[in-house]
Amino acid sequence: MADITPTGFYQYNTWQTWNLGTTTASTTNLTTWQYWNNSPFISSSTTTLSIVPAWGAWNTDYEETQEQRLERERFQAEQAAERERVRVASAARYEEQRQQRIVVQTRARELLLSLLTEEQAVSYTEQGWFEVRGSRGGRWRIRDRGQAGNVDLMPEIGDIREASFCCHPPGGLPDADAHVAQMLHLVTDEDGFRRTANLIPGRAA
Repeated sequence: MADITPTGFYQYNTWQTWNLGTTTASTTNLTTWQYWNNSPFISSSTTTLSIVPAWGAWNTDYEETQEQRLERERFQAEQAAERERVRVASAARYEEQRQQRIVVQTRARELLLSLLTEEQAVSYTEQGWFEVRGSRGGRWRIRDRGQAGNVDLMPEIGDIREASFCCHPPGGLPDADAHVAQMLHLVTDEDGFRRTANLIPGRAA
């Protein structure tokens, strides 16, 4: 859309003026963009006309004073100090959370071991799994590798699992707490565990 201008003026819009219109009466046949890149520029450091494009002057005709340099260095030092403060605080939070996870996981493991028989506790500690009998008589093996898909249905004889099941409590509990929940579910409601769990049939040991 053309700009509304007084009678007698060219009705160029801003973009047309930038690319087509002259900037002053003396800059004949130069678009504003050409003028920006090609027109003479009077350097602030001399009264002599320096033939420097306006863009070049914008980037080169500047001399940093000592006061400006000190202010820039002060600002950079403050920024570096702030980044270091944030890094140290973040590392401290991470370490605190890591220590808390260790405490929680240790307590959960102690609770689980207190609920197991001596034989189950030894198996869990040394072999990474323990076995329970479900409420319907099934032989189940709960492995300590996480809490998803870690419950195996075992045959009456042998160690080749028939299938694996995935059923665990929500909320990101420690693994040992999930193993307690899986054990209690199996020994009290084996059928309910089967209905709830996702089945992974034929999973080899």
